Amino acid sequence: MDVFSESISDRSGQVLSGRRVLFLWMAFTVAGSVAPVLVWNFVPKEGAWVPLLFPVPIMVLSAIQWILLRRFVPELSIWAWVISSAIGQVLSYGVSALLGLIYFTSITFFTSLGVLGIFGWSALAEGFGASVIGFTQWCILQRHFKAAHRWVLATFVAGALLSLVRTGLLVTFLQSNLEVAVLGFIDRVIEGILLGGFTGVVLIWFLARGTIGSEPADGAPPEAPLASPVGAVEQQG
Repeated sequence: MDVFSESISDRSGQVLSGRRVLFLWMAFTVAGSVAPVLVWNFVPKEGAWVPLLFPVPIMVLSAIQWILLRRFVPELSIWAWVISSAIGQVLSYGVSALLGLIYFTSITFFTSLGVLGIFGWSALAEGFGASVIGFTQWCILQRHFKAAHRWVLATFVAGALLSLVRTGLLVTFLQSNLEVAVLGFIDRVIEGILLGGFTGVVLIWFLARGTIGSEPADGAPPEAPLASPVGAVEQQG
């Protein structure tokens, strides 16, 4: 089915096309990805409190995404969405560290596979890291949408592709006179496009089928939401 031809109604009753929703979601995601980079140079980078800043970029991104999400899902709590994303970011650091350990303890094996082995593992690692964030966000989304597990798959694909793009950006940086700040800005824009593009398609698919509790098109009774550990945050929000 062509999700771009779907008609999506927001909470005010305004009808938007699937393409319009995708464009807005990508724009908000790019803005959320770029915003932390623009202010990073003004933040002190010394002191024991610096590690506490690591979840800030994903919190800024998710907060900006929520501004658009609440237009279609007014019941979605900003605190649930932001905190679940931050938890996912922290957990993804642990996953990345574990996968990095596996890589360096088996580096002979991966190098024997050549470029495909190295880049392939990098893509898998980045994809799994992104899908951890997608999973904690799923814990919130599955309270509102059916088949929300598709969100996790979308974040995995976006993360894996982003890894390959970042490799190309690194090669470009080493072969050019690009400033690190410029490279970081480009990286964030591409991150927003990929993440916004893949999750945006899934979001349209969600919205076209309505939230949990709304009457499905075929008249079947609505599905009950599954319990989730992160979902408890939303009830407090």
